[in-house]
Amino acid sequence: MDYNAISLFLILFVACGYADETPFDENYSPMWGGDHVIVLDQGKEVELLIDEHSGAGFKSKQDFGSGYFRMMMKLPSNNSKGVITTFYLTSVPVVEDATNHDELDFEFLGDNDPMAYKLNTNVFANDNGHREQQFSLWFDPTTDFHMYELVWNQHQIVFFIDGIPIRVFRNNTKKGVSYPSKSMRIEASIWNSTAWVGPVDWSQGPFIAHYQGFSIDGCKYNDSDPEACYSMTYYWNAAKYWKLSPYQQRCYQEVRDKFMVYDYCTKNPENFPECLTDFPVEEHIQEDMNNMGFNNCTVNHLDLPSNSGGVTTSTLRKGAASSPPAEHDFHYRGDGFGSTHGETDKGFDILKTSYGHILEYIEDGEDGNEEPMKFMTRRMMRQSMTRAHEM
Repeated sequence: MDYNAISLFLILFVACGYADETPFDENYSPMWGGDHVIVLDQGKEVELLIDEHSGAGFKSKQDFGSGYFRMMMKLPSNNSKGVITTFYLTSVPVVEDATNHDELDFEFLGDNDPMAYKLNTNVFANDNGHREQQFSLWFDPTTDFHMYELVWNQHQIVFFIDGIPIRVFRNNTKKGVSYPSKSMRIEASIWNSTAWVGPVDWSQGPFIAHYQGFSIDGCKYNDSDPEACYSMTYYWNAAKYWKLSPYQQRCYQEVRDKFMVYDYCTKNPENFPECLTDFPVEEHIQEDMNNMGFNNCTVNHLDLPSNSGGVTTSTLRKGAASSPPAEHDFHYRGDGFGSTHGETDKGFDILKTSYGHILEYIEDGEDGNEEPMKFMTRRMMRQSMTRAHEM
């Protein structure tokens, strides 16, 4: 069965008008930088610019107590050594004292070659962090948008790139490990730090980071009832998000084996009890994988640099779906509660028919790998028809 052909069809079908249409100012506002925050295409894209005068940043209008947070990003393409581009959650605004707080970081460290970018991730859990894990990237992050995601519930925190899990921080408070539990808001920024990553060659500037995808799947935090954000009403709190699936574990381990270049646990593990307990690997994962019909996670674009870009490409090819399943199509609308969209009407029969033919094609397969494609097809069918209905 030609899964690449099916993937390509789905990518093109969804790309033709069914992207996230939520405008920037519905859920976000500029944080600093003035005219260095540039809103484009009726709020569908934001540019953050840094030059020798200023960087820039934006923030969500709400604080959250759990959620599935995403941002599409394309990083500065010129010689950006010394420039740091970010997407993160934090319990403390940047202008206030940041000691003993919660924070989850994607920080991209620029270099003189786009393929030399490093991703620094960090977890703060009512402390000063120092839980850095750094990764090289298996693609050029400057040529196309890629999806960066954070799942945060009461069981685990997962960092994803294009649907591929790269880091897991489990809730091990029963073993004495601190875990982020404060309300956090989303922030994004572009800035520089000579002390951390070296001086910037400003003659190469200005440096511009591009952001898209401004819907938010999150639970609005309520001080009077903080545990409301643990409700099973929210899809990211369901049991399937309490740990990685066997297939996701395989992808997780492969990415870390190939692309992780620094791990705080190898430096001072005695200071971080989670280094000994954080991510137990299930014993029979290989047997489970074989029984499920999956091969190893390795695909070409994880072995060689790729400019294919695109969140959907990685997700579909690997089957490691990170978006909500079809039966839970939640989007943050400003009130902090998910809203489930109803069934589509006859006006979308053409969408149903097109996806139905793909499902029939997949059903005819005999190689045992049809389940992830069926899941992705149904999910994308629901998302496409929902977004079409909202237009």
